[in-house]
Amino acid sequence: MNQARTATTTRTSVTLVLGDITGWQRRLVYRSAGPVEVTVSGDGRFARLPVRGEQRVGALVTPEGHQPVVYLGPDLPGRPLNHAQGWRPVDMPVGVISDAVQTTVLALAQQDGTLVGYCKTVWARRPYRPMERFDLPVSNPMDSPTTVLCRVLRAGADPFQSAPDKHYLVVAVDDSKALLQHGWEPQEWVNLLAQDWSDLDALSHCIETESLPLLGTAIISRVTLRDLEHLDAAALHLLPADVREGLERALIGMPA
Repeated sequence: MNQARTATTTRTSVTLVLGDITGWQRRLVYRSAGPVEVTVSGDGRFARLPVRGEQRVGALVTPEGHQPVVYLGPDLPGRPLNHAQGWRPVDMPVGVISDAVQTTVLALAQQDGTLVGYCKTVWARRPYRPMERFDLPVSNPMDSPTTVLCRVLRAGADPFQSAPDKHYLVVAVDDSKALLQHGWEPQEWVNLLAQDWSDLDALSHCIETESLPLLGTAIISRVTLRDLEHLDAAALHLLPADVREGLERALIGMPA
């Protein structure tokens, strides 16, 4: 039986990346002036370290042969880090490649016949497109990973915040208990989405997509029709164009 690996702590120099990791949009890169205390999660995917006196958690994106490189997400600091705080600006290390994205997720579920929703910002392994299915991380990234299978209903910019470049997902889950256990915030307004949610959820049982990450976005690679009998054609307008086009190709390719 495999035992969960525990987090490890060490002192080392570290490089921070903030903003757009691909470099297409603005980003800031800093190197610590000296060794800092870094705790690496048991699965080796995340790190926690002090930045301006605050413990920050980010994704490890270290290229081979380099000291730790930590991506702290798309938010840029209001005031740049400086040498007095222990950081100096540097060039982006060569070889940093990562599809990990900090994503605001609204998870919807039926609970005793009522639509409920929970929200949290999580680290997803990559961007996703509507109708994809994946294991949604619901626990603190520094803890033993806990995931819940979800189906993506909507993907794109967050319509409720002033940062349109941030990743945002609306997903359906069949069991919301784990979300509450791991501190997801209940949302009181989700009944406004009830009709669209019902239609999109039904579509997500009939259609499954797959996508590939590309420079911070996701490109549809395959659309599979799982249940033609229960597919509601009247609801297809809720899907984005790339999913509809992929579905059309899937239908054309079906045997007569």
